[in-house]
Amino acid sequence: MHHPNTNSTTDRIFIWGGHLFFWVLIMVCLVFYQARVLAFDTAYYIFHVVTFDDYFIKHNRYISYLTQWVPLFGMHQGWAFASVLKAFSASFYIWFYLFYVLIVHGAKNVLGGVVLIFGLCLAMRYKFYAAISELFFGVAIAGFLIGWLTRKGAKYLPTWIDYSVVLLCLIALFGAHIILVYPILVFLVFQYLYENTWKNLRQWIMPTFIVGVFFLKFMLVQGDDYESDRMSALLEYSTLREMFTNQADYFIFSALQEYATQQYWLVLFLFTVVLAWLLFQKKWLAAIFIVCASVIWLLINILTYADLGGPLYIMLDGYLAVFGLIWATPFYFFLRDNYKPVFACVAIVLVGFSTWKMVDTRQFYRQRLTFIQETLDMYPEVDQKKLIVPRHLFDWENMWFPYEVAHESLMLTALESPEDMRTIYVDIDSPQGSGFLQSDGFIQFHGAHDISTINNSPFFNLPKAKYIVVDSVAWKE
Repeated sequence: MHHPNTNSTTDRIFIWGGHLFFWVLIMVCLVFYQARVLAFDTAYYIFHVVTFDDYFIKHNRYISYLTQWVPLFGMHQGWAFASVLKAFSASFYIWFYLFYVLIVHGAKNVLGGVVLIFGLCLAMRYKFYAAISELFFGVAIAGFLIGWLTRKGAKYLPTWIDYSVVLLCLIALFGAHIILVYPILVFLVFQYLYENTWKNLRQWIMPTFIVGVFFLKFMLVQGDDYESDRMSALLEYSTLREMFTNQADYFIFSALQEYATQQYWLVLFLFTVVLAWLLFQKKWLAAIFIVCASVIWLLINILTYADLGGPLYIMLDGYLAVFGLIWATPFYFFLRDNYKPVFACVAIVLVGFSTWKMVDTRQFYRQRLTFIQETLDMYPEVDQKKLIVPRHLFDWENMWFPYEVAHESLMLTALESPEDMRTIYVDIDSPQGSGFLQSDGFIQFHGAHDISTINNSPFFNLPKAKYIVVDSVAWKE
């Protein structure tokens, strides 16, 4: 293990490369805040926070408290709406940066910080613009926990502090996403196999404890329909044979191929190189294990998204993003045993490539917001501020999900002027989009709000008017 040392070129490359990674992404979060905040679930969450001036926690994902206090604080301080959204967008990576500083400069674990960065970028793509994602935050916490468990020179800390930090991380993961225990276990087991300490029974205390937490969480989610449905999908092993036999019938296979050849090609190439190095070092068990762990996670993704009917990549990107921590595992041990400037530079190139691929997915989100704005601009009359789009006019391929368009359009126009707010509701239930023609409130997929409730927010001033059904939209032209 290596400590920060200003006299070491390798340390300087890793440490300052890590700082640069977070500085750049915090700036990206600020500049491209609309793409990160005015999209899908994030828009739904932040709408409720700023409308009802309260936390909005769903599916027992209590990790959201760590970031939702930021827009609430901004509201109470009188910030502009854009400033509130920018702060919310950046708050995630400010937390992640704090984790990095604690690992590298607090726990004195330079490579632990590298694992955190790998976890946040190697496989993360479209999910970067899903700021509210608890899985995204969970990846960062899991990376921090790995960095804490692999630190050296921990004798200066009392044992109770050491175990308290581990327990706090597990509790945080408990309120984030249950699936994040998998890459942590993969890392620990790989370490025991790589270092040939797997026969030492004391080594298995921590993995056993983590598995116990996993099953405790698994039992608790049975009372949550959303969580239990997600977990149940992982148990449908009988469908795998049918899927592989009829791959042409399942979009997931072509989507995975696209990710491998366009998004992950450099990561997979270097992963293969490190596997060859493991075999050359005669680390057979470790090499076989990491391959098996990767295949298992791939099969979990295939099962989870078996019903994916088109390029809804923000869904697929969620569980795929966990590959970042899995692939980071052999990279960590290669860099630890080949701690040289040249390999540090290769790691920086890999991070740069992955970060560019991740940030570049903004093109989709920017185009989507443009479509929403152009559709609103097609109906400029004063009595055309509330639009209903019939379901046959919605384009799943170009817009992905219709459910939060109402919130996205509402907040997009509120940024320009609360006095000129407009909204689009995509009526996927009524064929002609006429199901809510009599409503003068605010219609959303999850129900309708009275106009006074919406305008209770300091950022909104939606007029009390009827909805009109439109026959043309920008994304269909």
